[in-house]
Amino acid sequence: MDGLVKLSQAYFDSAYGFRVSQAPIEHATLEISISATDPKGTTHQTTVLVSTVSESDLASWATADGGSDSTPCEARLKLIRIDQIHDEIPNISKAAFRSLTNAMGVHPAALYMVCRKYDGFHTYKGPGSSHTWFFGSSTHAILWCYSPSRRQTVGVFMERIQANFQDFCRVLSAFSENIHAPQVLFLSSAIHQQHNFDVGTASELGVIQRIEQQTGFGPSAVKGYALIKSEPTAKMVRAEIDELTVWSQAVGEIGVNCSNRGRNHRTFWRMLAALRQDQEDSETLGLPQGPAMERYKASLRELCDVLPTVERQLETYDEYILYLKDRTERLSSVLFTLLTHVDARAGIGLASAAKRDSSSMKTVAIMTMAFLPATFFAALFAMPLLEWDGSHMVQKGFWVYLACTIPVTLLVFALWLGIIERRWILGGTGSPKGFKHE
Repeated sequence: MDGLVKLSQAYFDSAYGFRVSQAPIEHATLEISISATDPKGTTHQTTVLVSTVSESDLASWATADGGSDSTPCEARLKLIRIDQIHDEIPNISKAAFRSLTNAMGVHPAALYMVCRKYDGFHTYKGPGSSHTWFFGSSTHAILWCYSPSRRQTVGVFMERIQANFQDFCRVLSAFSENIHAPQVLFLSSAIHQQHNFDVGTASELGVIQRIEQQTGFGPSAVKGYALIKSEPTAKMVRAEIDELTVWSQAVGEIGVNCSNRGRNHRTFWRMLAALRQDQEDSETLGLPQGPAMERYKASLRELCDVLPTVERQLETYDEYILYLKDRTERLSSVLFTLLTHVDARAGIGLASAAKRDSSSMKTVAIMTMAFLPATFFAALFAMPLLEWDGSHMVQKGFWVYLACTIPVTLLVFALWLGIIERRWILGGTGSPKGFKHE
């Protein structure tokens, strides 16, 4: 493990995927705290605070025990948002990020996951570091640690694409009573991501339905259309190649998104399985015997009580995403067929145009043949070899004309036949005897 830690630290030190500018900026944060019961027996209170922290104060913010006041806490959860700039680069300097992760006690091996923009669910525990978890998806990644001595969870929410920190905070706040267990981020991440998937799937389903209506294929096809019809619908005939290409691209993108969501769903299952396993195990993340450990176990039980409902939702979505993926694949095949049909129609049009050109050339040839005898005799009669007013109309040297014209004409026809035969030999389907193709 030491070798892996050294490699991860070395890679992080040489990584360039962070903001180059050293000017500190403000980062949005979420802080949830549960105040301890006072000696008078006052009921504890949960506080949710949304604020911003300067980049230069991140390390002190991560290690501070107090929030907006100095009230003792039974548990505290802090989460900071790091957005991204161009080329998916985190909008934070490397020095500030390293200072923050050192203050959090992040296991160094987890830094490799951040730099390489890994997906999946990973957990790390080793001497000299806090218990560390990493969750990565196509939209965002979360890196968080738990300090049993402070009973405090500190995490970093790193945006990738289409992430919604506010929505994640809303989901996490719904489980604010369970922040005694850092595994609350397991369940919150899965639910938040599933909400995003539901929104995206609903939008993509609308795209598929519109394309099905236009093509006449699928559950949303035009009413009354049957596949056994020998003629396509009017809409299919009017669809041009550019429009079909756009539809094909949209369907292909939806198919890729379905595969990506299936991949992320497998991560959800592993994360929820880890949550159930943590409840069954005797490990308590280093918490001492007493009220803190009991609250940790109680929070785990409450989180696991939600698992059956969440898992049924995930199972339903898994089945639907497989159906939607199969639907897009079949629709993609239909679009390919329609593209082939449109291309064939374009080929037929070109063939018709070529036929018309051939007919025009034939007309020109016929007209040439009609005028050629008259042209020939006009030229012949105009030659000085003929004496129309003399006693002998054909002069004695007329044979020179015939002696030159006939051989040259025969030579031209011979050359033409030779060229035609050579093209037939090299380009024909058959080969003369003795000619071998490589």
